[in-house]
Amino acid sequence: MDSLALVAIDELHLVSEWGEFRPQYRLLHLLRARVDLCVPFLGVSATLYFTVLQDVKEAAGFDNDIFVECTSMDRPEIYIETDVLKHDQVSMLDLLFLLPVTVTRPQDIPKTIIYMNDIKSIQAAVKIMRRWMNELGYPPEAEKWVQPYFAIMAKSDKQRISREFAKLDEDCSSCRIIIATDAYGLGIDNPDVHRVVQWLLPPSMSALYQRMGRAMRCGRGRVVYTLL
Repeated sequence: MDSLALVAIDELHLVSEWGEFRPQYRLLHLLRARVDLCVPFLGVSATLYFTVLQDVKEAAGFDNDIFVECTSMDRPEIYIETDVLKHDQVSMLDLLFLLPVTVTRPQDIPKTIIYMNDIKSIQAAVKIMRRWMNELGYPPEAEKWVQPYFAIMAKSDKQRISREFAKLDEDCSSCRIIIATDAYGLGIDNPDVHRVVQWLLPPSMSALYQRMGRAMRCGRGRVVYTLL
């Protein structure tokens, strides 16, 4: 490893948060043991809270005296709005506000990500929202405007959905709403997601900030991030 200059670990918080179902993440310290000590290790994350930092130090192979630099997470273009459920949870009627009453083209629906904490809820929400579209008189092809996204889906389906949703707003005609777990997050840098909705409480504050950060990466305008 004479040519190795640096080991960089992106999204360092996942060493702690995903350690239970991605156990390999917690074995990064083995890499540290096999790399010459003169090779620096760098870890970066937008949501590395103090308690998480303490956990990842050992798991990722960092010494206790590592240098930590904190920068601002301020996103002034994001407006956060909170609300409580007004209908029973199973009906998911509190998501109906996402669908305009009158739609003449896909772009009438702002690009939206709805984050849910489990696959069963995602599948139910997709089915319900597609039914609402039919009841509102949307065109038959509108069914594909709402898509699920979670880890155990076929890779080809995830690639297809990601590719379509990544198109610029005016060109994105076959996917306007993605209902997802955190599987739709890592490596995603869509600049024009107008709305991010959190359905029920997120599993952690880190997840909350990560999900919120998917919105308005173009830096223009404001977004409503709704907690239900």
